[in-house]
Amino acid sequence: MKHTFLLLLFFSGMLFSSSEPTCKTGVGVHQTPPLVQYVGEKYALLFNPTDSVLYKLQFNVKPTIPAHAELVQFTPSELRLREQGTQRIVSYALNGQIIGIAKMKGPRYTGGLMTNNGTALAFVPGLDDGDVEELSCQCYQVAAVHSCQSGGAGSNGCEITDGGSVGGVGWTNHCQVSCTGGYYACCNE
Repeated sequence: MKHTFLLLLFFSGMLFSSSEPTCKTGVGVHQTPPLVQYVGEKYALLFNPTDSVLYKLQFNVKPTIPAHAELVQFTPSELRLREQGTQRIVSYALNGQIIGIAKMKGPRYTGGLMTNNGTALAFVPGLDDGDVEELSCQCYQVAAVHSCQSGGAGSNGCEITDGGSVGGVGWTNHCQVSCTGGYYACCNE
């Protein structure tokens, strides 16, 4: 059993290791791997392979996200990206269109969503908004009733952390979300 778990951890590590270099050489050119993206009708997921962090945008109006973007900055109320190639900065802030911004890290969030087919890191085939809605941190309209371990009615932000260890090998899952007016933040394990 212990060996099976260690093999699982080893192969999980291989899943998130990229064969792409993190710095492409050239005359003064430093380029990080682009964010891996899923864009649905209500949600966008952006996985940063550099630090294994998953960002979620929840929206009323689908934003335009550059196909090859890298993370510039995350704050609870804004996600800033740089379009590779043009170096144009694109900002996604809480407003009437972007209703929630979440940051998630840990095997709970990446384990079932990500795959590496041997050539590139990607979201699993068939991923849809229903899968994304099941993630721990979410924004709900004020009139909606949901049970929340952190946050809840009247809260514009929440976060939750859990983890554990088996055989001396530990893991941590962390999720935080911020919501615009008219919505409340809800975090569950």
